[in-house]
Amino acid sequence: MVSAVIDQINLEPAQRRIWRSREARVIRDALLHFTERGALSDFTAGKLRLGRMTFTVLCNDGRSYCLRLDIDAGTLRLSGLLPHIDERSPLFKELKNFLRPFATAQVSPSLRMDPNRAEVNLVAEDSGVVLLATVKGSQYEHCARRLVGLADEVRRLFPCELSSHGAERRDAAIRALTLG
Repeated sequence: MVSAVIDQINLEPAQRRIWRSREARVIRDALLHFTERGALSDFTAGKLRLGRMTFTVLCNDGRSYCLRLDIDAGTLRLSGLLPHIDERSPLFKELKNFLRPFATAQVSPSLRMDPNRAEVNLVAEDSGVVLLATVKGSQYEHCARRLVGLADEVRRLFPCELSSHGAERRDAAIRALTLG
């Protein structure tokens, strides 16, 4: 596994301590997987403090978002995906409807967030839309992989600027994602 190879590299003692947390290590491995596949440009990891750690993820299109691990709460929080979207906006409601099938058999298993492993909610904050995943049974790797994949679909289908042509393309792409 990738983490075993990386853990054997001569790292400074402070860097080794960061990865002593199993949860942080599996999220790092999931992000490495996406980076090696070319789905992400790069990522950086902050320090693990009081059971919390922030990963800054850089996408291939130059945009970035934050993935925050909170071990005590058992959550992964993805913010910065769609900035400046209000809870009362039609786009927020459309995004909420878009996310609903990702916990069902309507989408392929590679995109599906297993409801026995995690629950995903959409939250509006001052900074914009936040995807909040509550991890069940220490399934951080499944949750991180699906959350990053879901973020990729959201970035692709929900650009920051809206147009009627963009909405039509989005509707066609969403229909293509569903299996039935």
